[in-house]
Amino acid sequence: IDDKPVTEIGPDCFMRKNMKSVIIPEGIKVIHSYAFRNCSSLENVTVSKTVEHIGTHAFDNTPWYNGLNEKFVIVGAGSLIKYNGRSETIDIPENVTDISCTFRNDAVKINSITIPDSVKYIAGNAFVGTAWRRSLRDEFVIVGDGILIKYSGTGGDITVPEGVKAISGAFYDSSKVTSVKLPSS
Repeated sequence: IDDKPVTEIGPDCFMRKNMKSVIIPEGIKVIHSYAFRNCSSLENVTVSKTVEHIGTHAFDNTPWYNGLNEKFVIVGAGSLIKYNGRSETIDIPENVTDISCTFRNDAVKINSITIPDSVKYIAGNAFVGTAWRRSLRDEFVIVGDGILIKYSGTGGDITVPEGVKAISGAFYDSSKVTSVKLPSS
């Protein structure tokens, strides 16, 4: 657009549009949350390998998304956009770099999740409500490539440990936090 490359598709950008197919070309790196949500005619989607991150619910309520039946639906450069498994133990595949789907206890009690070091991003609400997340007792729970997903301390002034590169939903259950000091990492 105006001789500048398009690298992202913004939030809600095409939400509820009457399109039948979309091709996400090379060069697009991010598809934000809700970008194609509720496109009730969207049956075909091609996502290029340059897409590094897909926001939560980006394709929800589309025929294409609803028809994805593999246990782990991974698109682009490694975005896990949907989990259809029913196991109590989940091992996220090594090729996943981005977890944008949510894991719920609707169908089965999820007691264990293994997240590989390849994961650099996790949606804030990805594991909220799972038995696994509730069972984590360490003061700071860090997974993947330095992602803080849960803080279980007593609150007050908190210093996030060095090595943390991202924070995702870590403080959902922490109403007594008064200040946070972030690491230089």
